[in-house]
Amino acid sequence: MTLQSSVMFIALLALLCSFRAAAQVTTAAIGFKNNTIQVKGQLTADDPSKDGIEVSLTITGLDASVKYSYHIHNLAVVDRDCNKTGDHYDPHNANTPASPSYKCKPDKAKDTCEGGDLSGKFGAVQNRTMVSLCYKDPLIKLSDVIGRSIVLHGANKARVACGNILLRRSPASKKALAPVTAP
Repeated sequence: MTLQSSVMFIALLALLCSFRAAAQVTTAAIGFKNNTIQVKGQLTADDPSKDGIEVSLTITGLDASVKYSYHIHNLAVVDRDCNKTGDHYDPHNANTPASPSYKCKPDKAKDTCEGGDLSGKFGAVQNRTMVSLCYKDPLIKLSDVIGRSIVLHGANKARVACGNILLRRSPASKKALAPVTAP
């Protein structure tokens, strides 16, 4: 696949995801940016049927040589500091001191993963400078993640970008949120 066809495919996927999201009433959205590596992104999550969330994620400005993971964290971003977002959201205690061998992989049962381990359940981002994904996570309710944050981790699990998950009540109000800069 050529670069041009890859870009066209990602643009089409993002467009399809946006049509799906525009039909929903309740939306949570985040925006993030890191001024050092110029990562920008948007995550939109809807739960129209109340049986899990439908996620649309777009990130640009990635370093193709880095494997990125992304997670919902327990705390909101404070003072533009991604390191203050606490641990991963884990309502079912999938990753505790009693489970030192925790490994969440897309090919394993999703209910063995931390609720917030999105890249563990649906795949990390690697070998790309941009990504656009759509998927459904049946294990998370939108009401449980409003007010938390999403964090993009780079090499050595460093927190490279983050943003707060905020409630948007109408599709018309879905504009990019103020970016948060990682420390």
